[in-house]
Amino acid sequence: MAWRDVSGQEPIATRLRAALRLGRVAHAYLFAGPRGVGKKRMARELAKALVCARGGDEACDACRECRRVEDGNHPDVRWIAPEGASLRIEQIRELKREAAYGTLEARQKVVVVERADALTVQAANSLLKVLEEPPVPTVFVLLAENAHAVLPTIRSRCQLISFPPLDAEWVAARLTDEGFPAAQARLAAHLAPGLDEARKICQSEGFAPLKTLVIQWTQDLLQHGASSLLALQDKLFARNPEREEVLLWCDLLLLWYRDVLHVQLGRREHLAYAERRDELERQAAKWSQAGVLQAIDAVVAARKRLALPTNAQLVLEQLAIRLLEGIRCA
Repeated sequence: MAWRDVSGQEPIATRLRAALRLGRVAHAYLFAGPRGVGKKRMARELAKALVCARGGDEACDACRECRRVEDGNHPDVRWIAPEGASLRIEQIRELKREAAYGTLEARQKVVVVERADALTVQAANSLLKVLEEPPVPTVFVLLAENAHAVLPTIRSRCQLISFPPLDAEWVAARLTDEGFPAAQARLAAHLAPGLDEARKICQSEGFAPLKTLVIQWTQDLLQHGASSLLALQDKLFARNPEREEVLLWCDLLLLWYRDVLHVQLGRREHLAYAERRDELERQAAKWSQAGVLQAIDAVVAARKRLALPTNAQLVLEQLAIRLLEGIRCA
């Protein structure tokens, strides 16, 4: 039935089904969590269950009401998304005007506000008034990546439901079922919080070459020291990479050193680079734990700088220097 479409977030689905079954649905929810973890899908399933002709704790997915919600054209289920970088006050004013007419077909209205953490101050204050005094019975579902970026007075009037990142093993299994190589799927699952983002990484043309480059460079760094930086610059920047590709390289490097640390600590069960365990073991023996921790800190710092307008080659030079300092701690 409908709730199966939000697999990976079963505890939240169970909680919402119980609220529907007991007639205790909150008048406003705040679904908060990383992009791609199922917030929008969960909101859609809740909306279908609320307007379904059959009633109960689960949408039938067969009636006219369910189909119209799924198609995005039910008159009593309203979706509001940013027009540009933020949600504007004009959009909330339009919502208030529509709400004044009451429901057209269903027992109540459902309003889903995407990117509630991108409301302008004026729009947030206007939405607050609607939440406090809805003109007709309405269930509001606000979606946000960061709950703390939502106006506190709005947050306090919503029931917060936190969506954790999807389990990496679960995401990897889904990607493998879709036909992606197991090693590629596992690595992408550790890089992204949700299935959609992990799938995009798997489909990226630069993913496999960048992974190979990370492993080769970590080997060269241990064997050849500072001279390995020239090889990295030749191979990485010869691709004329976009900033996102450099950031992905940095994320892959961070995962590699995290795996090295896990090997040192005896935590080998959930390695992102599990198929390269022999190489991880070799590098773990050459690094001290203090050196690996320094390497991880250095990569995190470099990644933050690379996310800003900056000279990427200079950042990588400074990263290499810090990694070499970490190697000397061994």
